[in-house]
Amino acid sequence: MTTPVERQPEPRAIRPAARDVRRAAVTSGAPGGTSGVDGLRLVFPIIALLLVVVCTVNVLSNLHDASRIGRPLPVWEPVVWEGTSALTDMIGCLAIWFAVGLAPPTGRWARFVAIHVLGSVAYCAIHVGGMVALRTLIYASAGHHYVFTASDALYEYRKDVLAYVGFASLFWFVPLRTALRAPAAAAAPTRVEMFEIVEGTRLLRVPIADILAVRAAGNYVEFLLSDGRRPLMRAPLMEVEGALAPNGFLRTHRSWVINPDRVRAVEPAGSGDYQLSLDGGETVPVSRRFPEALERLRGGPRASAASE
Repeated sequence: MTTPVERQPEPRAIRPAARDVRRAAVTSGAPGGTSGVDGLRLVFPIIALLLVVVCTVNVLSNLHDASRIGRPLPVWEPVVWEGTSALTDMIGCLAIWFAVGLAPPTGRWARFVAIHVLGSVAYCAIHVGGMVALRTLIYASAGHHYVFTASDALYEYRKDVLAYVGFASLFWFVPLRTALRAPAAAAAPTRVEMFEIVEGTRLLRVPIADILAVRAAGNYVEFLLSDGRRPLMRAPLMEVEGALAPNGFLRTHRSWVINPDRVRAVEPAGSGDYQLSLDGGETVPVSRRFPEALERLRGGPRASAASE
């Protein structure tokens, strides 16, 4: 028999843990609310697809403009221009990703502006310097000379600042939205062996396996234990359900959460509802409003997935 331990009542003992789980999903300290590597994996395919589309449009536009003015333009030239630009763009995006990790838009603004101004310069240097070097080599191998002037560099930097803002936004918002859609995956609950029931001024620690069911009782919940005790704790049934769910407990009714390991029989009760018989002879309703619980209790396909 468990010995009660004297303790002051804690009406909301479960709520802080749930709040911590929600917070953990978006405060890992990495770009976009998830890990930096995840940010690269999520955003790089998007950037690559955008660059393919833009480069294709630009190549076709250059060829079309050249044909309109009657100036012959070999196809390989716009392909080289756009291909070298896209390749060095992808490399330069590493500087943007790093800058977003150092200064996300939730920190101090002075630091944010300083780091991203330097980041834009680094991105432009990688992009422009890389594509000019590649174009010079390709043109030289074809017996031509590639010309790039200081005014061209200023023109490219103005364009690169706009690209920097767009890519930085992707590195921040795409991983963040992904993390917010699946907070449970970022902080998955774990099974526990003991459960603390705060009953008045007492704290009862009972094995999870000894809890047959939990019933809502106004502002309280009543625990049905295998030894016949029925302690009351002031807490919403929904929060108790969340705490017990990792151990397989099921919501079968708006007022009931049960331990499926202690169910001995499932019987129809009319109008689509069912009735459960638990160890010790207790009966619990199963509402037709909770079909997934009934499916698991009857050994449906969801049962095996839940037990993994």
